[in-house]
Amino acid sequence: MAFQLSPGVNVSEIDLTTIVPSIATSIGGIAGNFNWGPVSEVITVSDEVRLASTFGKPDNTNYEYWFSAANFLAYSNNLKVVRAANTTSTLNATANGSGVLIKNSDDYLANRSDAVNTAYGPFGARYAGALGNSLRISICPSSQAFSSNLTVTDSLKANAVTAGDTVINVNGTANAAANVVAGDLISVDGGTTYIRVASVNATAIITATALSTVTVGTAVLRKWQYADQFGVAPGTSSYTSGLGGSGDELHVIVVDEDGQFSGGAANTVLEKYAFVSKASDALTNDGSSIPIKQLLATNLTMFGGRHINQVLPIGEQLPLVKHLPISIHHSLHQWLEVLMVQLVTQKLLLHTLSLQTLMLLMFH
Repeated sequence: MAFQLSPGVNVSEIDLTTIVPSIATSIGGIAGNFNWGPVSEVITVSDEVRLASTFGKPDNTNYEYWFSAANFLAYSNNLKVVRAANTTSTLNATANGSGVLIKNSDDYLANRSDAVNTAYGPFGARYAGALGNSLRISICPSSQAFSSNLTVTDSLKANAVTAGDTVINVNGTANAAANVVAGDLISVDGGTTYIRVASVNATAIITATALSTVTVGTAVLRKWQYADQFGVAPGTSSYTSGLGGSGDELHVIVVDEDGQFSGGAANTVLEKYAFVSKASDALTNDGSSIPIKQLLATNLTMFGGRHINQVLPIGEQLPLVKHLPISIHHSLHQWLEVLMVQLVTQKLLLHTLSLQTLMLLMFH
C-alpha cells in the first residue's frame, strides 16, 4: 500500500470487473442452456429460488450458466435471463407423443392458442424439453365420472373372487373396459374400501393389490382416482343453471407422476382446478371467470405454498360454447364425456428428447 510523507494526490487503479457491487440496483444479463422456462424471452429473476423455479435446477449440461447466474444473484436482485435452445430438436411434450415446439407465451398466443390442432392431442407441456414427460393431467367431466355404482348404471357385477386374488371377472355381458380405466378406484364391499385398478379388459378388472373374498353378483362401485383431492363431484355452475343449462362443471388436476418436479416424490399433485366450466363465458357469483380454457391459460394459482401456472389450453380439440341451452349443452356434454374418457390420466410423452424441461399446456 502506497503512503505519502507530505500532502499530495495518490492514484490507484483497481480492477472491478471480477466483482459485483453489493447493491440491489446492479443489473446483469445472461443467456444459457437452462432446463426450464420460456425460450428466447427475457425474464427478470430476483433471487436463486426464482431462478430454480423458473429455469430449472443445474445439471451437467448447464451448470456453468446456472451457477454464474446464481453467483450474480447473491449480490443483486435484478438479472435478465434468456433461455437458449436448439429450436429444431427442442419440443414440448404432447398427449399423443409427437411433440411440438412452443417457445413462449407470445408464440403460444400467435400460433397455438386458437389454431386448428389435430396432430398433438388436447394437452402439451408449457415449456419445451424432456422434463415434461413426468407430467400427467386428469379431468373429471361429470358427476358420473366422479363416482358411480356400475351395477346400477351398467349392470356390471363381479364373479366370485377368492381372497388374495387380484382379478375380478365380470358376471354377465357388461363390458368392464367401457366403464373402468386403469388408475380408477373400485370397491366390492359396498364402498368401505377402495382398491386401485392396475389394468382392465372387456371381461376382467385387475387390481393393484389383493382382494378379500367376493361373492357372485357383488355390486361394483368405482370412483375417479383423484376424487379424494376434490371431495365433491362437479355439477352445474350457478351461471349455467341460470341460463337453463346443466352439467358444465369439471375438475382438472396436474400430477408429477415421475417426481421430476418434486424432488423424486412421484405422483405429487402440482396443480388442481375445481368446478371450472366448459362454458366459454361462465362466471362465478362474484363475477370471476371460470371457463376451463381461460383458467388454464392465464390463472396463477397457489397450491402447496407455491405459485404455479403450468397448464395452457391450445388448439381446437376441446370446443367451448357460450350460453349453453339445455339441448345444445347435453349434446356437447355427451361429446365431452366421450373425449374425456379417452383423455383421463394421459401421461405426456415426448418422442424427441431435448435439452430443456417443461410444464403443461392444454390444447383447446
